[in-house]
Formats: sequence, C-alpha cells, structure tokens
Amino acid sequence: MHVTLVITTLARIILFAVASCLFWSAIPTLWGWKATTVMSDSMAPAVRAGDIVVAMPVADPAASPGRVLLFEDPDHPGQLRLHRLVGPTAEGLLITRGDANATTDSTPVTPDDVHGVAVLRAPAIGLPFLWAREGRWELILGAVVATLGLGVVAFGRRNAHRADSDPAVARAIPSALAVIAAVTVVTVIGSSGTAHAAYASQSPNPSTALAAAPTFGCLVETPLDSPSLLYAVNEGTGTTATDASGNGRTGTILAGATREVGDCVGTSPSLALAAAVTSGITVPGAAIAPPNTFSIEIWFRTTSTGGGQLIGFGESATGTSAVADRRIWMTTGGGLRFSIRQNNTVRTLNAPGTYHDGGWHHAVATLSSAGMRLYVDGVLEASNTRTTAYHYNPYGSDGFWRVGGDTTTGMSGVLDATLVSSIDNAAVYTTALSASRVAAHYAAGR
Repeated sequence: MHVTLVITTLARIILFAVASCLFWSAIPTLWGWKATTVMSDSMAPAVRAGDIVVAMPVADPAASPGRVLLFEDPDHPGQLRLHRLVGPTAEGLLITRGDANATTDSTPVTPDDVHGVAVLRAPAIGLPFLWAREGRWELILGAVVATLGLGVVAFGRRNAHRADSDPAVARAIPSALAVIAAVTVVTVIGSSGTAHAAYASQSPNPSTALAAAPTFGCLVETPLDSPSLLYAVNEGTGTTATDASGNGRTGTILAGATREVGDCVGTSPSLALAAAVTSGITVPGAAIAPPNTFSIEIWFRTTSTGGGQLIGFGESATGTSAVADRRIWMTTGGGLRFSIRQNNTVRTLNAPGTYHDGGWHHAVATLSSAGMRLYVDGVLEASNTRTTAYHYNPYGSDGFWRVGGDTTTGMSGVLDATLVSSIDNAAVYTTALSASRVAAHYAAGR
C-alpha cells in the first residue's frame, strides 16, 4: 500500500509540474505577451530547442543590451528569431547574436520588428511542437503513451489513494489538467508559434547572462573579470546585499540607504545613499591588509552639491574610520576624485569636468605597479606613477572596503561624508583592470 501511494503521488507531482509549466507559459499571452517554442540550440545552454519562452513587450529594445529578444527574423521572412542583443548601431539598428554562435548575426534588426524581451522559460515543454515540425511522430506517440500512463497511475486506480474521498474532485483534477494543456497548445500556437535561430559556427559561451533555469534572471548580474566582491543591489527588498561575485561576502544595507526599484525593461534597481557616514553597504569578514594592487568600480547618479565618498577603504568596518583612503569621491562642485595616502600624505587624481548632472556615470579607479588610474564612463581621465599606498601600521590594524561614506578627513572640498546619490554595481577587484576591460564594463552597462 505504501509503495502504491508513493508511485501515485510521484505520478501526480509530475503531471502537475508539467501542467503548471504549460499554464504559466499560456497565461501571459492574455495581456499581450508572446509565447513561442524554440526550434534550435543557438541560444544554448541558456535556452534549448523545445523550450517555450515568453517575451514581454518593451518600448525601447535598444535599451536592453545583454537581454534576449524575440524578433522577426530579418533573413527568413515570416519566421521568428530568439537571440541576445549585443547593442544598437549608430543608425539605431540592433545587433544580435546567439550564445552558441561565434559571431554576431549577419543582418541587423529594426526596433519595430522586436516582439519583446524574454522573461520566462518553460524547459522542454514545447518538444512536441519541435518533433511535429521534424516529423518525428514516434517521439510524439511515446510522449502521449507516457502521459496516459502517468494519468492512469495518478488517477485511474479507484482505491489507490483513499485520501481522495470526493469522487467529483477526483474526476475534476485530470479534466482540469487536460484543459490546461489544450489551452496552452492553442495560445502558444496562436500567439507566436515557433522561434527559429540562425547558426554560425558553434562555440561555447560560459559568460551568458541567462542561466539554464525555469525563469530568466533578468536582474541577475553576470560578473566580468572575476571581482572579489560585487553588490548589484537587485534583491528588491530587505537589508541584505547579495555578493554577485560568487564569493559569498553578503553585505548589509545600512539604515541610511534605501532601495530604488527596477524592472526587466532596462531600469535596473539601485541604492539611494544619504549624506550620513552610515549610509551604504557594510562588507563582512575580518580586516584585510590594504592592497597595493586593486580596482574599485561603481555606477552613480547624483545632483548633489555636498560632495562625499562613493566607495573606499577604511580602518573601521562601520562608523567613522580613523584613517581612510583608496577611495572614489566627489567635490561640492561635481568633480570626481581618486585618492590614496602615501607617506601619510593624500595623493589625488582629478578627473576633468563635472558629474553631478543627474545622469548615470561609471567610475573605475586602479592602483598597481603601473601607477594610479581614474576612468570615467569607460575613458581614462587621469593617471600618475604612484604605486604604493598607506598601510595603517600606526593604528595597529588592517582595514575594510566600504561602499558609501566614511570620514571626510582627506577629502578636500566636501560637506558630506557620503555622496548623496544613487549607486549600482559596486565592485572590488584584486587586479588592476586594463583600459580595454574598463571600456568593456562601461559598454556592458549597469
């Protein structure tokens, strides 16, 4: 009896799982989203042939580089293609590529031909569509037989599961599953049918922004160049800051900082910092020796005239450090700075121009045997040949990376400990990023 119960329960779980995938693939089409069956593996490993993908319409497809788009195939009229957006051209056309392809697609796409951005994937549920297109009827027959067999095991034995005390309920469950399957077939075919993909030569793409998971991680960062820590603040709620580097250094969002919501259409979530020294993210772990080779990176947006720090290294993990350096900060006039301490003297790089214009900017500072470097929006703006920084020995301790503010000592022309700003994708690297890699990070966006 117990074995029969286990088998019956497993059969029902499998049927309900399949029905749920079908249901959630069909429902979004009711409000204008597109469901399609993928017909090739050019997006492997993120998306496989036979997966059903749901695409959400977007107002500006060009604003979603790195995202997977569903669009009219420019090389095969009447067909659809599902490929990742590489970026827009100067003329406003869209360059795309399959993750398994070594080169970009030969023909750019017009924004008007884009049906939407992929936001949901039901793995393998569309295989019968693929088999039918290929004429592999034996596989379809096998799937039908397997499904009927599961149905018999799950619901066909009158006394297999005495918990089914209501015969009407027992009859309604398989009927509901059948209706869900039928509705899904109709809506998927009626919505978008199938999506093809053009192949170039195959090559593995380990740095895909989509994992082979039931849903698309539209707000999941794909780390570039192996950061030591990366806070993308995409959690949505709570005070936990997940370390997207994979190193498990989960931070805590302090009371002085608040979340700013985002979505899958190109508006990434961010973190709003206040002027207080306690605004930002704490980095867990024991104190570390201040490194002489590193990169610090952050996206920011501000209109502040109070200046303050964005990211740096301090003698204390929280509160006001006795000494702080290795920091990116801004003056009251909007000038961006990178400073270190050397022989107890502050050495500062000054980027020309001002950056408190309310737009998003990308800042990277590096220190190595090549000297100090400060990049803004992918361009090297200032550099020198200083190669070493302060080591805090007089204070008898090492220090901590800080996202947000710290002591104002050592920052001239500032009023606030923390720059009042929105920040995103704050990262630390144990290497000095090259100019080409910084440019690539900026091109990848936030």
